[in-house]
Amino acid sequence: MNLDLLDEYDLFVGAKIRELRRERGISPVDVAAYMLTSRQQLLRYEKGKNRIPIARVILAAERFGVPLAVFTPPIKLQGQVETEAEIESAG
Repeated sequence: MNLDLLDEYDLFVGAKIRELRRERGISPVDVAAYMLTSRQQLLRYEKGKNRIPIARVILAAERFGVPLAVFTPPIKLQGQVETEAEIESAG
């Protein structure tokens, strides 16, 4: 298993949670409570420092009212997660 790919996925999901939370003006405490975790743990997820269990990703999608697919990063054919900069430069 490619641990670098997992790390990149954790960074992508965490960044997406932070983006959605800020766009909607929702506090970290509110999101953490909905995801059944602490504010500190949520902030670790947002920074990609801790792996986020799929059950918590599902809860985040519910809280933000978005499809789970929002948390699925684009994948290159080589099997690496594309960064947002790469996506923007390609589009």
